[in-house]
Order: sequence, then C-alpha cells, then structure tokens
Amino acid sequence: MKKVFGIFAMFLFISACGGSKAKGIDALIADSEKNISVLMDQFLEKGAFTKEALAEYDRIERAINNVQFGMEMDKKVTELQRTQLKQKLMDSGKRIEGIAAKKGVNLAEFNKKLDLEHINFLSVE
Repeated sequence: MKKVFGIFAMFLFISACGGSKAKGIDALIADSEKNISVLMDQFLEKGAFTKEALAEYDRIERAINNVQFGMEMDKKVTELQRTQLKQKLMDSGKRIEGIAAKKGVNLAEFNKKLDLEHINFLSVE
C-alpha cells in the first residue's frame, strides 16, 4: 500500500512539474478557475450548484491537494519549488477575486454556500 501511494505521489509531483503529459498544476489551476466561474454563474442564477459542477469542483480540489501533499512529502522537492506552487495558488486566488468582482459575486456568501453544498455533496456520495 505504501509503495502504491509513493508511486502515486511521485506521479503527481512529476505532473505538477510539467514532466508528464498528464495534467500538471497549471492545468489544474486553470480548470479550477473555470469551474469556480461556472459555480459563480450558477450561484447568481439559482442560488445553488449542480451536482456535476460540485463533482468537478471536488475532483479538481482533490487533485490540487494531492499535488501539494506530494510536494510536501517528497524530500527531493526544493523549498523554492514549494514556494512557487504556493505563489501560483495565491495568484489564482487573486484571479478568482477578480472574476467575482466582474460578476458582482459576494465572495463571503459564495464561499459559505459552496462550503455547505460541497459538504452535503460529500455526505451523500
């Protein structure tokens, strides 16, 4: 089991560094921003989210968290690489704030609703 996890973590790390054709962290961040934009549209239109959009949100967030965890656990990853990942995620957060401002979304209300619906989605799954 540990060997499988180690291989999986290494695969995620390689993907995050762009050394694989699989989705790296940049693609995951771009997917996350697109998905959150869709979720914001649904929030504005219906005040709720579709199960499909929540499933995609969950998939992307788990993948990003796995990459982060893999990088934290891998002793070959330099502090600079970890810092670069954190910077990419912070930059993404700023872009998401910009998307919210353009759409007129109150981020506090949006995040609260998203957290609640995501928890409910996970409890059903």
